[in-house]
Amino acid sequence: MTKFSSVFGALLSGRIRRVHQVALTGLIAIVVTTAWTMISGNFDLANGDLFGIIGGWSFVVYLVLFVEMARFTERAFVSDSIRLMPLNDTKLYLANLTASMVAFLYGVLLQVLLHVVGGLLSWHAFSKTLSEMWVAHPGNYPIWVIVLSILCLMFLVLVMMWTTISLIHLVTTSISLFLPASRQKAVQVILYIFVTFVILYIAQLVFRAPTGTMSALHTTSTGAGPVLINLIWIAVVIVIESLLNVLMLKRWVETSH
Repeated sequence: MTKFSSVFGALLSGRIRRVHQVALTGLIAIVVTTAWTMISGNFDLANGDLFGIIGGWSFVVYLVLFVEMARFTERAFVSDSIRLMPLNDTKLYLANLTASMVAFLYGVLLQVLLHVVGGLLSWHAFSKTLSEMWVAHPGNYPIWVIVLSILCLMFLVLVMMWTTISLIHLVTTSISLFLPASRQKAVQVILYIFVTFVILYIAQLVFRAPTGTMSALHTTSTGAGPVLINLIWIAVVIVIESLLNVLMLKRWVETSH
């Protein structure tokens, strides 16, 4: 049997290369946008314009990385070279999902470094923003608890989005074994519509996570309870979807030819 570390390393290498490509493209976009803004005479470093440009393009980088990691994940499930390796499907699923998570977090780290550079170059505006956040933060909990809660919630939502995409993809793939070709298309259209609503709903959770977490931690009557409940139910959904995904990999999902 192939070791988990070997499978993980093989799956991670291609994703890291893609992260570098996307990050480099984002860096070029930041440089071009900054240069154009300076030429136009609308650039004010002290006012935090550079930090704003970095933040805008980083959002695009995060979105592209999410899509790319999802694409890598789904391709691995039907890849001849990967599925024919001597390893069980549970190990493949975990290595595949972990590789996508690590690669995405690596991409986030690169963007954080850019934000640090932008913050240092725009220190006056950056320090002012930090001071305002520090003064306005909820007093019931330390700010590090709030930041950690937001990061954990957003990370779990991110993983849930990947497991949900995998679930829909594997369900669609498994259907081909039970339905004639004429009915497969109709079922796939219904599933695609369903996926669209699911993704929009989860995206809403991502954008509401920071505000909802801060609001919950600010409420004395409820405290951290709602935050912990959200973390738990999202983790439960991830586990259930992962079990279903592994089951379909074992029984019905075949490699593409």
